Amino acid sequence: MLEAALAVARARSESAPVAFRLLPRDFTLAELQQAYETLLGRRLHKASFRRALHGAWLVEPQDAWRSEGRGRPAQLFRFVPRRRVARRGVRFEVV
Repeated sequence: MLEAALAVARARSESAPVAFRLLPRDFTLAELQQAYETLLGRRLHKASFRRALHGAWLVEPQDAWRSEGRGRPAQLFRFVPRRRVARRGVRFEVV
């Protein structure tokens, strides 16, 4: 039953923003990419993934940052539903 649910989620993630339902309201792009990679069962090219998100207007940057460990803090984003996204979907390049 779990495999069937994962198969449905994978199929829907190709044309609908399903991964956003698996994340908190505010998330980093790395967290979102990891959710999509888990759903699709394959690694995604980082630059292509971010370009596709911004081109589809799926996310909106927030004025908040999250610091986890060393390095620069990651900016938080929020899902912004748009009608045009549902019609054309978003395609990501695979690594």
